[in-house]
Amino acid sequence: FFYSKIPNLHVKGAGSMSCCPIIKYIQDGYASKEPDEGDISSFDAKAARAILGKYIAANDLKIIKGIETAIEAILKNNNINTWNNLSEDDPEHIRSLLINEGGERFRVHDPETWPQQAKLAFNGNWEELKDLQHDIVHGHLR
Repeated sequence: FFYSKIPNLHVKGAGSMSCCPIIKYIQDGYASKEPDEGDISSFDAKAARAILGKYIAANDLKIIKGIETAIEAILKNNNINTWNNLSEDDPEHIRSLLINEGGERFRVHDPETWPQQAKLAFNGNWEELKDLQHDIVHGHLR
């Protein structure tokens, strides 16, 4: 898994990669910290697994369709650490964070449904989350 601190990584011809969001995430130690479960409303991992078909950790932002590790790193670097935090944020604000910190390559990501998905996860509405995610294609509801 991730180590809490790693030295600046150097790739031949690429210089320091410490500016990369995922590397910064790892270097800052966020990857080794347990999620802040203080605001989880009766999280039931077994119920989540039964419906979604995979193990779900509390406040794992990557269960939101469209969020992968680099995006999660950007969100956590901006104190969006929980499903509840994400559910209360504005998609336009999230979009600006992605572009400002991740660069133009993150413009293709559409966070329009992320707060809604996060609210369903926060409330433990796993069946509704599964149905919603089934209806999302390229970040948009079909």
